[in-house]
Amino acid sequence: MATVQLSAAARNNIAEAYELSLSGQTLSAGAGAGAAVTGVAAPPRLLVYTGALPANCAATATGTKLVDMTVPADFMAPASGGSKALAGSWAVAAVAAGAPGYYRMVDAAGVCHEQGDISAAGGSGAMTVDSMSVGAGQTFAVLTKSITIPHA
Repeated sequence: MATVQLSAAARNNIAEAYELSLSGQTLSAGAGAGAAVTGVAAPPRLLVYTGALPANCAATATGTKLVDMTVPADFMAPASGGSKALAGSWAVAAVAAGAPGYYRMVDAAGVCHEQGDISAAGGSGAMTVDSMSVGAGQTFAVLTKSITIPHA
């Protein structure tokens, strides 16, 4: 098996480009001295559903949609050590009642770029939330969410 290792700087750059893609932008290395960012920035949306995580982002979402939140414009903290964590406060009134099962991060066009499991504070989910039982109209708050680029 081949082994690939990336520097922290390279992983940080990949993580920053990932945040741009969620916002509907593209980073192109291009020729010469610099990179170019194209596209119009629009904050992505966080969708939270009941039930089991679909097979992949291309699969149709299943379960009941509990949360549909436009995240803050600068929704991720600067990358460090190849990781990015949520920035700011992510809270919104739930649109339905149920137990959160998984989340999806979608761009302004509704295309899923990330999905993951959810757990309560202290749990091992890709995202932790304040409550695993949500009532319609109840404030739903994300406590932690991060993404780590592999190959350290």
